[in-house]
Amino acid sequence: MYYPVMLNLQERNVAVVGGGQVAERKISWLLEAGAKILVISPEATTVIKEWSKAGKICWHQKTFSGEDIVHAFLVFACTDSMEVNRKVLSACRKDQLLCMSGEAKAGDFIVPSVLNRGRLQLAVSTSGASPSLSKKIIRELGTMYEEAYGAYVEFLYEARRKILEIERDSDSRKTKLSILLDERFYSLTKDGMMRERDLLFERLLNGRSMND
Repeated sequence: MYYPVMLNLQERNVAVVGGGQVAERKISWLLEAGAKILVISPEATTVIKEWSKAGKICWHQKTFSGEDIVHAFLVFACTDSMEVNRKVLSACRKDQLLCMSGEAKAGDFIVPSVLNRGRLQLAVSTSGASPSLSKKIIRELGTMYEEAYGAYVEFLYEARRKILEIERDSDSRKTKLSILLDERFYSLTKDGMMRERDLLFERLLNGRSMND
């Protein structure tokens, strides 16, 4: 069994060995996470080259050697050559975490299928049994948790901060945080009625009934 975890990769060094479509997908997510990305590959996709030219990543246009990953916290071996991927495996230290394409069990972690709705992230994994099933479940979840959930969760984040800042009584704080999940807050967000939603929250924050 794998241990599920959400990593903060902001400004952390990550090495991606490979420059194809698989590497491109990995890099896309790593950029979202704010990682400092080093790509090692003789060739790269057009998108990876564009990222390199824009200064979003550092691309070393070369074949892999062990010193390329010395400073990496995470390492992705995602070339189409099992020989190269195994060289990456051999070069990794015990304090480095490796994701190994094609031989998941040889690495330290796998990347789940993910649905992003702003601060809301839903991750699904079958522990390598069927990545296709993970993607299918994510597509199904996408119909349940619509795009509006991004704005809704952002509202919950800010609202929770205000409640924790203003409400000193622990019981009252718990009550307000529970009421914050009232379906009306999501419905108003989904319908673009932000003013009405914020007025409703002000009632909650001030201890007034939301049913007036």
